[in-house]
Amino acid sequence: ATPVGNELNLFWTSNRRSIQAAYVDGSFRREIVPAPASSDLNISSLAVDDGPRRALYWLDNISQTILRAALDGSGRVDIFAAPNPDSITALLGQVVVPGQIDLAVDDQGNRLYWSANGDLHAVDADGTDRGQIIAAARDLARQRDSHVIAVDREYGAIYYSNTFGEIHKARLDGSEARLLVGGLGSYVTDLAMDRVNNHLYWGLRTNGATWRVQRSDLEGR
Repeated sequence: ATPVGNELNLFWTSNRRSIQAAYVDGSFRREIVPAPASSDLNISSLAVDDGPRRALYWLDNISQTILRAALDGSGRVDIFAAPNPDSITALLGQVVVPGQIDLAVDDQGNRLYWSANGDLHAVDADGTDRGQIIAAARDLARQRDSHVIAVDREYGAIYYSNTFGEIHKARLDGSEARLLVGGLGSYVTDLAMDRVNNHLYWGLRTNGATWRVQRSDLEGR
């Protein structure tokens, strides 16, 4: 939930083709980034900056572009446009499923982080200073592709998962990467931090019909 004006708002994608918003009580539902008439938009991830920039960011699978707009959907711009060498959607020559790509924003440091191809990348919110911060071994990219990520600016850390049912932690520059939680045995679908209580939460898909929410402290205990 993010404040817009004096109200808290929720933001979500609809069929990966548009962005919608509503107050947290479900009222004032509206479409803020409309779906295009053609099928040339596929939103794989959405991040909200409720800091000074007060902006939405999203990844478009088709154009391989990171875009930004104000929280009301206005002022839409490409901040990291295709073609790009980081291949947001290509995994060893194949198109990855949307769940294998995630985007997170550091609203204090004005920096974006995203996962693709088993790697983690970062770029400033204005599209400058782009770089790869964590590289996966190419022969393990299919198994160890980085999926969901969460950024902890206060402690300068990034958390990320992979298909081995693991959660890792590294510094924001990619250094000191280490295994935090292992042996989950299933696909991690989301990561979120509770800084007040120092907890890390994740969604776990145990099979096609069963989902769980689990947690640890920020050191994986």
